[in-house]
Amino acid sequence: SRKTEFFNNYDLQVISTAAGQLASAIEDATRATQTDESLRRRVEQLTSLARVSRELNSMVDLKSLLEVVRDESLRATSADCGTVLLFDTKASAHPPPVIFSLGCPLPDVLPELDQKVIESGEPQLVDSYSEIGEPPVHDEVRSALVVPIISQGKTAGLIHLHSTQTGFFDQTSLDIAQTLASHAAVALGNVQRHQ
Repeated sequence: SRKTEFFNNYDLQVISTAAGQLASAIEDATRATQTDESLRRRVEQLTSLARVSRELNSMVDLKSLLEVVRDESLRATSADCGTVLLFDTKASAHPPPVIFSLGCPLPDVLPELDQKVIESGEPQLVDSYSEIGEPPVHDEVRSALVVPIISQGKTAGLIHLHSTQTGFFDQTSLDIAQTLASHAAVALGNVQRHQ
């Protein structure tokens, strides 16, 4: 109002109470939305795992196996693109030569990050390529997730997931990619026994 001293302490108390209730309602709505998104994402991940388990256990074709692993990894993590690599674990070369690659083209020489994952058997989550001082695997990639496929104690392959956003991948993405890598390792062993 334009009048001096139009509002009194009671008006101030009513407005403060209403503002507090409105803030609480907004906070509750935000929390519910985040919970819904988290639940939706978890359902998608579990669906991917069920699909992978069902399909991988019946496959004897290596290319089809790797296609399922790549497609479900992309779907479950919402990655923009990715690659699945398979190595010749019997070769004495270090790093082992790539015998199969499906997805994004990677450099002719494996990046240091990939070599680190191969040697350690531990996944690597890259929030930003600019922070690690290594060029991205291809243009527009800002963050990545590199997960080893461990078979018979050796790194038999890698699941390489990419995003155009920095900080895109989180612990949930890492967990789901590691689970998919474990399923892939079992299925890979089954395929190799049938060949």
